Amino acid sequence: MKTSVFLDWFGVIADNDAMTRRWRRVEAQLLRQKYGGSLSRWISVHDRAFQWYLNYWSKHGPRSRRDYRALWKHCEVEWMKRTLKWAGVEPSNSERELFKLDRELTYEITRRIDPTYPFARQTLETLRKAGCQLFLVSGADSTYVQGALEATKLESFFTDTYSPDTLNAFKGSLPYWKKILRLSKSDPESSVVVDDRPKFLGVPSKLGLQAILVSRNPTSSHRFTKVVSIRELLSAGLLPNLKNREGSIVV
Repeated sequence: MKTSVFLDWFGVIADNDAMTRRWRRVEAQLLRQKYGGSLSRWISVHDRAFQWYLNYWSKHGPRSRRDYRALWKHCEVEWMKRTLKWAGVEPSNSERELFKLDRELTYEITRRIDPTYPFARQTLETLRKAGCQLFLVSGADSTYVQGALEATKLESFFTDTYSPDTLNAFKGSLPYWKKILRLSKSDPESSVVVDDRPKFLGVPSKLGLQAILVSRNPTSSHRFTKVVSIRELLSAGLLPNLKNREGSIVV
């Protein structure tokens, strides 16, 4: 059986800090083109709305018992409504229109930015050649992922991609992983999950997947196998069921 490798996006394949910096400017440019105003004004509004967004999810995280899609759609609508209102633009009264605008913006922004690490493409290619089937398991929504893969041209490396909105489950939760294993037809004992946040490795680890933590902090201590980057994934013994090779594969 092929080794299934489930890869997170930010912190594993792409640089979240680079994306955050570029997102705020691209979003400001698109909104200025549509509604006018200054670039600095839209950037300031973005920063304010983004802080609201972070606070929202800190209060309505994985422990929430509410339907994920309902929470997520409400958040996206509120994000868009507050962004426009704080910029002095009267937002639509239609939640459907606000959600549509949010989705259009998300897609346009992500497809214009490539925040992947320099080693990402070669690493994914080497993993595929080594006999792995790769899956993208992200906390980002499916529209975001679609735009990101279009910008980076990495879609062909993945057998499938999974997002909370398509699975209707919080990232890292038991329903999230049960659905992923069923849809991917993967055997947990032949599967590896790679993430840069320990809290997202607990559930798949309990289900039998090998959990690998990407951490650039040499002093951090966790119960999971730790690598500095995904370039180390093909070190001897890290991935199960690979074709016999002499020594480690360095990418």
